[in-house]
Amino acid sequence: MLAIAVTFFSYFGYAFMLGACTLRDATGNVTDYQQALNESLPDPWVYLSNCTERTCQYGLENDSQAMELVSAWGPLIYGGCFAATLSSAIASLVGAPRVLQALAKDKLYPLIGFFAEGYGANNDPVRGYVLVFIISLGCILIGEFQYKKGCN
Repeated sequence: MLAIAVTFFSYFGYAFMLGACTLRDATGNVTDYQQALNESLPDPWVYLSNCTERTCQYGLENDSQAMELVSAWGPLIYGGCFAATLSSAIASLVGAPRVLQALAKDKLYPLIGFFAEGYGANNDPVRGYVLVFIISLGCILIGEFQYKKGCN
């Protein structure tokens, strides 16, 4: 429970920190901000957040790298995303065949009884592993096909 609480508050803190120190729409030009603050505008933030007459390529709404700007070391963000992706992928590749095997053993779905049988001392769901491999390979090949055809 402590891990869930720490994770929740750290993510909430990051969102609050990004919202507190980064504008939604920003031009990236410091002179715009200095001009808005030096002029006697009633509300300089209205001027700064108005991007109808200028291009705003920075800020929380337009820049997907905003988290890297407020981090202590930018590459750590990419490392964390990579580690989380690998962790989720491995958990799915190992966990899904076991769930499929349990569903087949309980006979909840009549057509998947083929996957109930396990092999070895640990009763490994090898048939489920093969099915998950084929499904994963199909998804990867579809992604490669779309990439090569230019279908973004």
